Amino acid sequence: MIVLPHTGMGVPRACVHLTQVEDLTTLVDGPAWRARLHDGPILLGHLANDGNGATVFEAEDRSARRAMDDFVAGCRLPWDRENTEPLAEFVYDLLKIEHDQATAVATAHRQCRYLIRAAPLGFEMYDGPMMLPLTVAGGVFPDYRRAYEAALRTELPPRVFRVELWMGQTRGWVRIRPAPDVS
Repeated sequence: MIVLPHTGMGVPRACVHLTQVEDLTTLVDGPAWRARLHDGPILLGHLANDGNGATVFEAEDRSARRAMDDFVAGCRLPWDRENTEPLAEFVYDLLKIEHDQATAVATAHRQCRYLIRAAPLGFEMYDGPMMLPLTVAGGVFPDYRRAYEAALRTELPPRVFRVELWMGQTRGWVRIRPAPDVS
């Protein structure tokens, strides 16, 4: 099982991913979007959410439907301690969050910035946390030690209960607040 770095979801293979995410949000509805879903180079279909309900999979054909059903059955949700087969809509939402956070990390990295992920009180898993860019003056980028020290001093929005700093592919998201258990 492969654990995705941004959501912690366990997946049977890492090549299932989203591309070409189209924001369809309007002022009336909640967040709405549609994205191409691939298994490596193969287009399986689209994931879509109209802002009024669950995310759905629109398969290209029957074999794509079977492939995605098998993929979902092999996934494990990070909060499920009983390791049960997840609901497809949870897997779809976590694939979208994984895509969004990977994109945010890549954008920050291209700008020679670090990224703080902060979850406020009342945070819902599917809303996604706040992503806050962090710039560390001087030095050579990336310097994760200096970034960690700067993140500890960063003033955060009110009511934030969990804060993490992206420290590259090797370390992933490192918890800053509450303070990691060092005992």
